[in-house]
Amino acid sequence: MECKRALWSEIGSVVWHSLFRMAAVFETLATALFHSGGQIRQRMLEALQQAASRTSDPQVQTAFESLKTPQGIALMLVFGLVVLFLVSIAAGSIAGALTGAFLSRRNRP
Repeated sequence: MECKRALWSEIGSVVWHSLFRMAAVFETLATALFHSGGQIRQRMLEALQQAASRTSDPQVQTAFESLKTPQGIALMLVFGLVVLFLVSIAAGSIAGALTGAFLSRRNRP
């Protein structure tokens, strides 16, 4: 029974990994085809400005200013993609393990 749960967990993580990759490709194509990169950058800068206005700590203000540069925005995008990737793999593994547990209980004699 434990083997089935591990197998379902692996299947779930592979499926979520595939979905993440497809979503990343489609989002990249949509951004490139519709030339919406400037809009995305503007929204990110607005969100950073709002977050920066909520604090008075000079170190945080400096960090926000460094994130407003093109390198900072690229860093945020890459970090966001890595976090989303890890969350999707974890969610897929959990969903697969729960599916395996549910199906193994259902098939008991």
